[in-house]
Amino acid sequence: MHRELPQIVLASLTCGCMAPHGMAPLPLAMGREAAFGELSGGYGVTSDRSAVRTDLGVGAHFADWGALELRGQYLHLEESNGVDETGASASRSLDAFQPYFRPAFFAGPVTFAVPLSGFAMGAGGGGVMAGLIGASAGFGGRDWNVFSGVQWQGSELVSSNSWSSSARELCFGARYALVGDVWRISLDPQIVLSSHRFESHSDGDAPGATPSSFVADRRFVMGVMQLSVAFGDLRPRRAAGPGPSRPESRRPPRRTPPPSACSELCDAQARMACGIAAGACRRACDARRTPRACATTSDALLRCEAAGLRCDGTLLVFPPCARERDALAACAAASPEEPASPQNCSSSGDCDGSPEPRPAPRRLDQPKTLEEAPE
Repeated sequence: MHRELPQIVLASLTCGCMAPHGMAPLPLAMGREAAFGELSGGYGVTSDRSAVRTDLGVGAHFADWGALELRGQYLHLEESNGVDETGASASRSLDAFQPYFRPAFFAGPVTFAVPLSGFAMGAGGGGVMAGLIGASAGFGGRDWNVFSGVQWQGSELVSSNSWSSSARELCFGARYALVGDVWRISLDPQIVLSSHRFESHSDGDAPGATPSSFVADRRFVMGVMQLSVAFGDLRPRRAAGPGPSRPESRRPPRRTPPPSACSELCDAQARMACGIAAGACRRACDARRTPRACATTSDALLRCEAAGLRCDGTLLVFPPCARERDALAACAAASPEEPASPQNCSSSGDCDGSPEPRPAPRRLDQPKTLEEAPE
């Protein structure tokens, strides 16, 4: 009994590391650095064979473009188209477990996944090896996808009770899900095209046992329907490319400075049929010699003039703005060390530096183009 114990342990660990009979649902686009757990259950049927499969997985998205899952599949298989040691038709019921890793990669709406599993060990005059590799690609969004994939599986146990399994599968599937921030329920139909050979042999070493064998070599098409439930952080992943996304700038928006008093006056008269070119007006306005202490009063006069301009035929008429003119005259008189200039020098273009403001309203002849403006 002690000599057979390592073989019993090996058989228990590896029994049914065999054809998966379908794929776990292909990952959907999810949240960055999301952790989740998923349980899938499904049933597949074809002529003379039925399979019940359960797939449990946990995983995390380590970046916007990639995730890693650790999964394990339990499979219960009923096969009624095999051959026993006498060559007669035979049936067999099998239970299997297959652990594997599955890294997945995302590029926009495209998902690519690679299931991987493999190990080998020996003890007590026996040994076991098993492996699984595959690849699947799909296209979809947060709550649906369509995909196809291939996978190869092989395993063998060598002892007094030996068995081997080898399979190739081509899968076509789809997925539709109801998704919340922390939960997801999906329906996952698949069509599986499989080539699978399984055989087992017993030497009958146990007391009262007789040698036996079972062989099933099948090529079949199987329909599989799965229901999956997942919990975790399932928020939509961001559209950013590889690497951490940059935080949004918190700088306040730049404020556009208000237009100057000269700009307001010159733009206002340039829009009028009797006005002169805005450029000539600004040059004349900027040439004013206003005392620094009177800058605010001067700007008030210019804005008052800009607000009340009008045309009388080809003549540009300025408004009186008596209060602003009186204020500018008083300010200029209180600053004798600095000369003051009239604020509506654009009305005649002379800008002669006279400290006295011009009386208003007046009818002034204005050139209508820059070429006609006086020097």
